[in-house]
Amino acid sequence: VFHLARPDGLIQPPFDASFPSSHVSLTSAMLAFVGILISHRQGKMIRNITLKITYGCIFLTALSQLYLGIHWFSDVCGAFFMGTSLYLMARI
Repeated sequence: VFHLARPDGLIQPPFDASFPSSHVSLTSAMLAFVGILISHRQGKMIRNITLKITYGCIFLTALSQLYLGIHWFSDVCGAFFMGTSLYLMARI
């Protein structure tokens, strides 16, 4: 009876949604998990080196997202906390 146009958001979702950053959340979850698996039965020195490299890669991924202007700081922080919580839930 009435000719009304559909809302644009239902047909195609907006492409500019960025919270949380998928790169940082996947990097923090997967690299933390792999880093812990690698360093699980190693000595204290090797474990510290492995975890420092892992956390450095996570930090550099987050920093690259900020530097390139792909995501805001809040997007990166939210993604880091989400990835860390996913890792901690998987570890339990």
